[in-house]
Amino acid sequence: MNKAYNWQQSNIDSLASLYFIKLIPFLEFDSLLKKSRILKIPLDIIKKSTYHNWNMKDGFKKIAAIGVLISPIFFVVLTTLAMFFFPGGYSIRDIVFPTTYYKFEMNFFSDLGMLTTETGLPNLTSSILFGFALTLMGLSFMFYSITLPSYFQKYTHQYRLAVAGSVFAVLSALGFVGIAFTPWDVLLTPHIFFVFFAFPISAFYSILLCIAVFIEESYPNVYGWLLIVFTVAMGGYLWFLFGGPDLSYFDGRVIQVLAQKAIVYIMIVMIPIQAVGSLYLLRKK
Repeated sequence: MNKAYNWQQSNIDSLASLYFIKLIPFLEFDSLLKKSRILKIPLDIIKKSTYHNWNMKDGFKKIAAIGVLISPIFFVVLTTLAMFFFPGGYSIRDIVFPTTYYKFEMNFFSDLGMLTTETGLPNLTSSILFGFALTLMGLSFMFYSITLPSYFQKYTHQYRLAVAGSVFAVLSALGFVGIAFTPWDVLLTPHIFFVFFAFPISAFYSILLCIAVFIEESYPNVYGWLLIVFTVAMGGYLWFLFGGPDLSYFDGRVIQVLAQKAIVYIMIVMIPIQAVGSLYLLRKK
């Protein structure tokens, strides 16, 4: 009992060991490891993490940050492959233009997710690639967003702003996952809802987090300026989305398509840069 008690007190920073020892106050840790095969693996993890002073929270934060560093690479690769397999075609004013390939300036990203193209051809391969890419991107951003408040000093204005920003970021991430699961050729109404939901919500995330970064002394201001750039870019895209050129005209469609491409690629660059800042803070900690 004394042995277990001393082990607990010397490793108070490890929550796993703290709570576990409270459950077994009358058992010695080493003897339990030898007697229980069922508990051996989790206890080994707890023991090693404690002896090496490894923090579970920091571990999750690091994984989440690395996740949003890697997922954009998969997004670019998978959507590029989806463009390659896309059978082609788009329409303006109900007039179908039967191209045989993905036209970068005329086809939206969402066209990759259609189950059947506007020319009536099956699009299963591109749809799967696009859906997986966007889902992976959305989920990785969601898990990273959950960790954002932990980089700010608790019970401060910047912490509250980061919490609010994190909520908007999670909602935006879920919106992008929703886009992936609603091919517009069969689920047009929910698809449009998720598009009009995910992009505007991400603007609130960037505004709130930007203010929090500038207030927080330990957070490099360069990431706040990058968030300002992202906010301005998103604001410009939202103007195109809600009040920009008419899609029913050729020039209008080109502008809308290229504007969407621009904001998506800006997002998949800016979010990983933000994650680099998070990793910097973890290393500095």
